[in-house]
Amino acid sequence: MADYININGNNIPIRASDPSNPIQGEIWYNSTTNLLKGQGLGTAAWSAGGNLPAANEGVRGAGTQNAAFVGGGGGDPSSNSTLLYDGSTWTSAPNLTQPATGMGYGGTQTAGLLWGGTSNPGFVMRTTTNEYDGSTWTSAGTLPRALYQMAPAANSQTAALSVGGRSIPASSNYNEVNEYNGTSWTAETVYPSTVNSGQGTGSSTAGLIFGGTQNPGNLTSTNSYDGSTWTSGGVLSVARNGGYPATGGSQTAALLAGGQAPPGPTSATELYDGTSWTTSASMATGRNSGAAAGTTSASLASGGFAPPQTAAVEEFTGAGPVTVTISSS
Repeated sequence: MADYININGNNIPIRASDPSNPIQGEIWYNSTTNLLKGQGLGTAAWSAGGNLPAANEGVRGAGTQNAAFVGGGGGDPSSNSTLLYDGSTWTSAPNLTQPATGMGYGGTQTAGLLWGGTSNPGFVMRTTTNEYDGSTWTSAGTLPRALYQMAPAANSQTAALSVGGRSIPASSNYNEVNEYNGTSWTAETVYPSTVNSGQGTGSSTAGLIFGGTQNPGNLTSTNSYDGSTWTSGGVLSVARNGGYPATGGSQTAALLAGGQAPPGPTSATELYDGTSWTTSASMATGRNSGAAAGTTSASLASGGFAPPQTAAVEEFTGAGPVTVTISSS
């Protein structure tokens, strides 16, 4: 049988440590660990993260998998709490300016954004925008209409979109689109349909909105925005609302996991490449109405309704390069 050098033209290199940037298919022997190693392609998967301190439905947040924030949520009464995540543990931070659930959301752990929503008791509708600087929440621009369950495209605290949503009466759905510039909200080109509980990613000039519901009936549609015009895109394979998007995604790299897809919460995950959605690894537990964070390669789903309300946190790792140990088995 031919040996490695005759097949590949060189011997397996011996190294004291694994290379910092190996290429796919590369093989080496680690003389420190006495292991034969190689660079392969890992598969996408969800794994357990550090649970929230308490079960929470309607909580909202954004950031990255290792630096996320969540705020509000709860039942009756609604919460004004804020929590920060470091990749394993949640710690308390200063409260929101007021309690709310079902808010619009975006930004980062040090430049966060939450807006609108509703609070109990009394189902009080909110028009408040909250900005977070990593240590303090402050009230900012006021929404033109009190709404909750809006679809966000808000990677940035200063260039966000708020799409659709619900108001009083609860059956009222909207197609209005509002842009936030870090100071105030202004009306933009309306969405192609009325929608609430949709999801999205991107910015006010490169936004992507997908899914949602028109009550009745969940949507499979995807629409991109260039700052003035909406353009139809790929179709979700699972019609759903209230899922967990990659809040740091883009028009050509988006993720949506979970959500409400009758007869109940789904665990399905889909990835978008700018043209079409493809199925990826499913969450361990189907759920909706929680907090999302991260990107298509490293995402975070926190809390939500499973049912019942849950404190569970799941972390998504996308398919990509991975260093493996090669054995005879």
